[in-house]
Amino acid sequence: MILAEELAKGPTPKGAPPKAARTRGVRWEALAAAGAVGVLAIIVGAGRVGQMIAMKLRGHPEYNVRVVGFLDNEPHGLDSALDGIPVLGGEDDLVETIRHQHVTRVVLAFSRRPVDELIELIRSAGLQDIHLSIIPRYFEIMASNVGIVDIEGVPVVE
Repeated sequence: MILAEELAKGPTPKGAPPKAARTRGVRWEALAAAGAVGVLAIIVGAGRVGQMIAMKLRGHPEYNVRVVGFLDNEPHGLDSALDGIPVLGGEDDLVETIRHQHVTRVVLAFSRRPVDELIELIRSAGLQDIHLSIIPRYFEIMASNVGIVDIEGVPVVE
């Protein structure tokens, strides 16, 4: 499976489409047929931040992530640029949606629900192969070269 992190690092990973194909707006269906679409994702939180992430992922096929939908208990109206990316249910539907949509990545955008409840839901379901991407609070003021340090088991963004 080709992950977005591998595509962002530069050289073309084994099995990925040529860089030219990744930058010319190739349709997801064509990439999928070539075996290149390796990451199906859902975004928890359909507010401003979740929608912004979905638009950025949709606008950059080289990230190799296809957003199949949002989960949100109280969704905002979706931007028309996100046509075709539906709200699939509420946050309680997370495990069922992961299984039904064959999702391998969950993006935790901002939600009114405590993050620890969502993480516990994923852990208790035994979904071992789910990658979690967490949009940090205050991301607007973070530089692109931030690092993460560990303070006795607590990850801290620097």
